[in-house]
Amino acid sequence: MKRDLDLIREILLEVEAKSDGRSMVYEYNNLSVEKRHHIDLLLGANLLNEVGAVRSSAKKKVHLSWEGHDYLGAIRDKGVWEQTKKAVSETGGSATLEIFKSLAVGFAKKKISQHTGIDI
Repeated sequence: MKRDLDLIREILLEVEAKSDGRSMVYEYNNLSVEKRHHIDLLLGANLLNEVGAVRSSAKKKVHLSWEGHDYLGAIRDKGVWEQTKKAVSETGGSATLEIFKSLAVGFAKKKISQHTGIDI
């Protein structure tokens, strides 16, 4: 199964939106195989942390890691995300998460610079 970077972004946004200070609990039995796979990828990439004891192996309780917050900060803006995906697709369509993050940070810096007139 290929990584779906849009789904990865969607999961990170979903976990972050859990604004009551609790972790997100995923019922694995209710998720698609693709979404379960991508949550496991995010755990493996240290973008999510599994926390607490969940009594059922069919559940995962997760929150964003420091790295997850940083990556999401780079790709949160929809316009920046679309520019990043377009740039990657125009150069062959394949890139690592680190390259996606670097590109997104570059586009975000450009956007802020154009808005403020300050080079960063």
